[in-house]
Amino acid sequence: MKKLFSMITVFLLAITMVACSDETDETINDLEAQISELQATNQALETQNSDLESAIQLYEDAEMDVIFTTKTIDLEGHETAIVLAFNDDQDITLKAVAKGFFNADITESEYGAFVNTMNDMNLPYGSYIAIYENDEPSSVGIDDLVIDDGDVFEFRVVWWDVIQYEVYETLHLFIDNHLDDYISTSYIDYNVFLGCQGLCDDVLTDEEIELYLNGLTLSTTQDYFKAMMIANHLENDSLLQTYQTALYSNASTGPYGQTAMTMIALDHTNPDFDYSTFIDDAMVYFASTTPYDEGLDTGGLDLVALSPYLDSQATQDLVDAYVTWIQSEQLPSGGIKTRDVMWNDTTYPGTENAASISQVIIGLIAVGVDPTGDELTVGFNNLITRLLEFHLDDGSFDWDLTDEIENDLLFSTPQAFLALSTYYHYVNSYGEITHLYN
Repeated sequence: MKKLFSMITVFLLAITMVACSDETDETINDLEAQISELQATNQALETQNSDLESAIQLYEDAEMDVIFTTKTIDLEGHETAIVLAFNDDQDITLKAVAKGFFNADITESEYGAFVNTMNDMNLPYGSYIAIYENDEPSSVGIDDLVIDDGDVFEFRVVWWDVIQYEVYETLHLFIDNHLDDYISTSYIDYNVFLGCQGLCDDVLTDEEIELYLNGLTLSTTQDYFKAMMIANHLENDSLLQTYQTALYSNASTGPYGQTAMTMIALDHTNPDFDYSTFIDDAMVYFASTTPYDEGLDTGGLDLVALSPYLDSQATQDLVDAYVTWIQSEQLPSGGIKTRDVMWNDTTYPGTENAASISQVIIGLIAVGVDPTGDELTVGFNNLITRLLEFHLDDGSFDWDLTDEIENDLLFSTPQAFLALSTYYHYVNSYGEITHLYN
C-alpha cells in the first residue's frame, strides 16, 4: 500500500516538473492517466484490506482457533484473497483450500503435489506458481504445509526462465505504451494486428475494422496482402472474398516479397476457387530465385510462404539452404547482418538490425525451426536474446544499435512485436504453432 502511495506521489511530482519544463499536453495526459489507474488500484486494495479485516474480526468474535489468509497473485499483480478459520478439532489442509476456493488444478505424483494453475490464471511457459508462507518462500510442498493461526499464504506466479520473462514483459510494454498508435479507426498496422492475437483485448469492433478497410485504396500486391491479413479475422467474409478475387486476377511472381505475399494471402484465407496454377508458378520462381538468394527479410517471408509445402523434398531443400546460411553467418551477438549492397559502384555495408532479425525469426518458426535452438545459439546468445537487446524501456525498438536514432517506430517496432508474439505463441504451444498469418 505504501509503495502505491509513493508511486502516485512520484507521478504527481512528474506532472509538476513537466508543467514547469513546458512539455506537451500529451505527456501530461499520459501521466494523469497513470495516476488515475494507480489510484483505482490503490482504492481496490484498500477495499480488499478492509473486507479482510472485517472477516478476521468476525472469526475472532466467534472464537475460532485458527484464522488464516490465502491469496493468489497473478503476473500482473492482481490479488484474490480470502480469510478462513477452523477449530483445532477440524482437519483443514492448504491443498483443500486451494482446490475448494481457488479452483486449483493440482497434479499428484510420487514427489508430492504440484500446483498447475489456480483461478484460470495465465501461466506462460517459463513461469510457475510458487507458495509463500508469511512473505517467505515455502521450503516444503503444499502437502506438508501446516496452517497456524495468523498465517498468510500466497500463491504467486513467478518466472524461472529469464528470457521468457523478458519476452512477456517486452510484449506488454509495447501493448501498454504503443498499441493505440498502431490499431485505431484511422490506421491498422497488420504486423501489430496479427501479433495481438491472444495477447491484446479487442481494440476495435468488426464494424470499425470493416469501415477502415473499405476506406483503403488497394492497388499493389502488398496492399492486398496487408488488407487480407486483417480481413481474415472478420466474421463477415464477403470483404475477404472480394480481396481474394482481385489479388488472384492480377497475381504474378516477382521480387521483394511479391511471390511470397501472394502465396500467403491465398493459402491462409481459404479461397473458394482453384489457385493452384499460381502456386505452380511460384514454385518455379523459388527454384530459380531461392529464399537464400532473396536475403534475410524477403527470404524469411519466403519461408512462411513455403511452410505448407514442406512435404516436398524440393521445398525442404530450399528451406534447409536458407537455415544453413543463417547458422553459418550468425554473429557472436546471436544476431545476423544483411548482405552488403552495391549501388553505382558504391558498396553499402550490411547491418545487424531489428527488422531483419525479426523477419528471420518469423520465417524460422514458420518452418518449425526454434530460433533459440542449439544450432542457432552462439555462446549464450541467439536470435531472440539479440532482438531483445534492441528494445527500449517503453516497448519500442531501435533499428540499428550503432546509429544515433533512438527508435524505429515505423518498421522495426511493429515487426519485432510480431516476431516476439510469434515466438511467445510458439513456446507456449510447444512448437505446434507455425506463424500468425493464418
